[in-house]
Amino acid sequence: MDRFIIQSNQLHDTQTPQPPLEKTLSTPILLSDRISRALSDAPPHLFTTECHTLAKKLHALSHMLRAAVTLSTSTPFYDRPTRRIFTDVTTHLHRTFKLVKKCRRRSFFRRFFSIVTVSDFKKVFGLIDGSIGDMTWLLSLFDNGDGNGNNGVVLSLPPICANDPILAWVWSYISSLYLLTNLNVKIEVARELTSLARDSDRNKKVIVEEGGVAPLLKMMKEDSVEGKIASANAIFCLVNERVRARVVFVEHGVGVIVSAFRSGSILVQIEVVKVIGRLCEFDSVCQEAFARENVIGMLVTLLAIDMFDDGNDDSGNGKVSKSLRKSIGSAVEIDRKLGDLSSGNSIWSRNRKESKNEVSKLILEFKTSCSGALWMLARGNVENCRMITETKGLLCLAKLIEREKGELQINCLMTVLEVTTAAECNPDFRRAAFKTNSPAAKAITEQLIRLVNQSDNPVIKIPAIRAIGHLARTFPARQTRVIGPLVKQFSHRNVEVATESVIALGKFTSPDNFLCAEHSKTVVEFEGVHPLMRLLRGGERTQYHALVLLCYLSLHAGTSETFQQARLLTALEGADKSVACQYPEVRELVTKAVYHLNLSHSGFLSSSGSMGMVFIHEELVMDVPNERRAAFKTNSPAAKAITEQLIRLVNQSDNPVIKIPAIRAIGHLARTFPARQTQVIGPLVKQFSHRNVEVATESVIALGKFTSPDNFLCAEHSKTVVEFEGVHPLMRLLRGSERTQYHALVLLCYLSLHAGSSETFQQARLLTALEGADKSVACQYPEVRELVAKAVYHLNLSHSGVLLSQSKSFSR
Repeated sequence: MDRFIIQSNQLHDTQTPQPPLEKTLSTPILLSDRISRALSDAPPHLFTTECHTLAKKLHALSHMLRAAVTLSTSTPFYDRPTRRIFTDVTTHLHRTFKLVKKCRRRSFFRRFFSIVTVSDFKKVFGLIDGSIGDMTWLLSLFDNGDGNGNNGVVLSLPPICANDPILAWVWSYISSLYLLTNLNVKIEVARELTSLARDSDRNKKVIVEEGGVAPLLKMMKEDSVEGKIASANAIFCLVNERVRARVVFVEHGVGVIVSAFRSGSILVQIEVVKVIGRLCEFDSVCQEAFARENVIGMLVTLLAIDMFDDGNDDSGNGKVSKSLRKSIGSAVEIDRKLGDLSSGNSIWSRNRKESKNEVSKLILEFKTSCSGALWMLARGNVENCRMITETKGLLCLAKLIEREKGELQINCLMTVLEVTTAAECNPDFRRAAFKTNSPAAKAITEQLIRLVNQSDNPVIKIPAIRAIGHLARTFPARQTRVIGPLVKQFSHRNVEVATESVIALGKFTSPDNFLCAEHSKTVVEFEGVHPLMRLLRGGERTQYHALVLLCYLSLHAGTSETFQQARLLTALEGADKSVACQYPEVRELVTKAVYHLNLSHSGFLSSSGSMGMVFIHEELVMDVPNERRAAFKTNSPAAKAITEQLIRLVNQSDNPVIKIPAIRAIGHLARTFPARQTQVIGPLVKQFSHRNVEVATESVIALGKFTSPDNFLCAEHSKTVVEFEGVHPLMRLLRGSERTQYHALVLLCYLSLHAGSSETFQQARLLTALEGADKSVACQYPEVRELVAKAVYHLNLSHSGVLLSQSKSFSR
């Protein structure tokens, strides 16, 4: 509760602070008295006529000011126009006082340097006359003629509102709600405020800022059905954004609205529940406040109970049904009476059909409004979604989705979508609300699948597809009744429907889903690859998600012959030119998928694809020593087979998309190879001279992992690199880009530290190159500068003959 109090205070702090009302009312009266005394002391020969006229006007103004203060203390008081007019009068009186003080100066020289003319008095007369006009209008608000406040609304234009007549109308209407006691007039005023609010957002802002919400909420407490409906309509039109919705909460309107909803007839409930939905749509604080008032439970109950049952059961539902039928019957009679009062505010047209049709329409509108409010209560709020599931709301929503059509069905479907969205984001809620054997979960799933299969309306089909996607982690393996209909939507004529189906199946086949491999195989079995590849020709959003889903299918079901028949590998290799590949995560995923498909086509992936997945998820295995030792034992046939294929790809493939992942995979396995591993290091050294800079750079990075001090066999691997004449091409890479320079310099330093006694370094003038490396871009990194300094020192010792074969241990 403290959080709501703080938020309410923050809302008030954003408004301009106002002085106390007593000070605002007393200041112009005191100031007018001072001016009157000053005028009586003025010289008789100086502007005598003007001063006399000014004194008369001030006397009349002072009398009006005192009358307004007296009335404000004896009647229900609306202070907004009073504050504004009294503040304006105070400003005018200050200007008048300055003029009067100039006239009182008796010295000739002081009068000469503060010249006062008749035009100055005319300006002041205009200001005082304007103030008198404002006060006359203000007094007319308090007394309309008979002193009882029942004559109606005063609509006139005071001088202060000459440039903004809407403000004068708003003041008149709101003051009427405060001062008048005639309920019919107040109802008409509420309707006029509704009409003003519908005209423009500025009118809404003015009505709320001038305090129109509080009297409307007070009017909602009246026993009149018309009054409640009129006030609910006005509030509904006003609160179309967060700040104005928060004003209703600050004015303690939540309790008033809930009370009107509970006790009102169905005509009132229809309008009030619309207000509940509108407030929850724009303000999360109102969402939580209505939830605390158990509005969710009431809405679910009203939606679930069949209003036409006889109510013979003993569960209590019959009593509710009888009371609702009684409310509906009285509402129809009231609506007939309302039709004679106002043709624009009766819910049904004058040419009515039979009573049964009227009741049916009334119930349909009532349920539609309740479902819309329930949707807004659930939107983006996990706790409210939890309340819906705890009150058996899912079963009710599933039944309504099955039986109803139109807006009611859409509202129920959107509520289900919000619940499934919350379930996707919150694992605990998902496990509690969507258990495998839960009747509610089964009913919702059946209705969603039915809508996907049968509905032709994208407005219904798309939310149903999204809801199924949100529940992807709740379905068991081989869920053909769910995946099959989604795959069929790939060929739908509406691109949005096809795209949403791709996104939903992406959640089934994502690595985050524990059953991604089984779901991927099911998608392939339903022949989803060919239509999915056709979607690669669509828009950017469609391309993106279709490419992601194809990559997931390649990774988790890559041994299928369908991929070879569809030439998926060729499509993925050419995907780097598509718009979707501008995203780094998609490029990386495509690279992994291509690599996996190459391994699959080479016959080195088992049916489960587990060994291939070791390389696809490189960081998962390579960063955990125990898993690395278990998966890549020295004598393991699988490890040998994988290594041979990686070396073959490095040697034979000309495609960088294949060659680069193979080089990276070898680098990740650097700690698994024994000493003097020539069959691995030799091919990597050859790549230093590759025409593709990325291939050369990745080879340098891979050999950096072989020669790093973190590798126990770094000295042996370093000597092998030197023996394969890798120093000269490596030094040429120092002229490349910043990334290439960085890794080439690091590898040269490692070679200097671990094989520094080799004559190759002297012939290549490596010492000179390293000593000049401090000017390169790569040496802007502290770790590289430190490594270069160590390598230079080590090479100097080596060239001086101090280092022998023990150079490795000495450097360490």
